[in-house]
Amino acid sequence: MKPDKYQIKAINTKAKNLLILAGAGSGKTYTIVEKIKKLIEDGIKEEEILCISFTKEASNSLQTSLKRQNIDINVKTFHSLGYDIIKKYKQINIVKSKTLSNIIEKELKKEKHLKEITKTNFITIGKIDNI
Repeated sequence: MKPDKYQIKAINTKAKNLLILAGAGSGKTYTIVEKIKKLIEDGIKEEEILCISFTKEASNSLQTSLKRQNIDINVKTFHSLGYDIIKKYKQINIVKSKTLSNIIEKELKKEKHLKEITKTNFITIGKIDNI
């Protein structure tokens, strides 16, 4: 495949972060694989490259394409990255349980058909093993 001018620009950019957003069949996977190859050629170690995709299907496609190039990079979805972070740190408290419960209850009360859900007790999970 021969890259177009936009793909070449994405592959050669020196920006530290890169978002590839394009329609189906436009060559996103090709562009990302070529960009990763370029980063490695420029001296970036594989373990220093984070490749995130929106969907599991796209993540698997990228992973397969990278493996064909003998590149061992773990491609993640946003969800799997978040899960890995939570596993690493075991417990992350962004807001107090009571505050979270109050926010959820307030939002749910706005929806008449969801009023019964507000009677639910919310719990804090301390360890990933308890999920």
